[in-house]
Amino acid sequence: EDVLGETPRLLASGLHDKVFFEHMWATILAGQVFRGELINKKKNGEVFYEAKTITPILDAAGRITHFVATGSDITERKRAEAREDAHFAVTRILAEAPGLRQAVPAILEAICMGAEWDFGELWLVDAEGRCLTWYDSWHLPDHDAAGFEAASRDLRFARGEGLPGRVW
Repeated sequence: EDVLGETPRLLASGLHDKVFFEHMWATILAGQVFRGELINKKKNGEVFYEAKTITPILDAAGRITHFVATGSDITERKRAEAREDAHFAVTRILAEAPGLRQAVPAILEAICMGAEWDFGELWLVDAEGRCLTWYDSWHLPDHDAAGFEAASRDLRFARGEGLPGRVW
């Protein structure tokens, strides 16, 4: 009932640019099959990736009468590829950096971007091995995380204490 009378535009995530859709429409209106990856959204707003094929159906005179579309959810594959890309990026960063201090900002960015996280922190075990201390963080440029980062700098977590201590 939610989709009766609607077009596939109902699924649009807003993450494709105008050129993407111009290419798609130019392809199918020329009578050719379009194959591509779409970033759509579910009813709950969650984004998903779809491998899409759109085939024009022609009448006896060669005019397009309909389109048949098939799609396959490839979200997990895309996420696995992003994790693999992040893994390679971290390996490259570590190989090229003179030390951990110089590598950490780029490592955090690679991991967060690969995992589609807006924010990430690195916590390290202190010299005595008794607690976790904040080391560095990364966030998307349009996020104001200054207050959170300032509060994190002052925290210490023993093994099993708080989320960082439980992860440790």
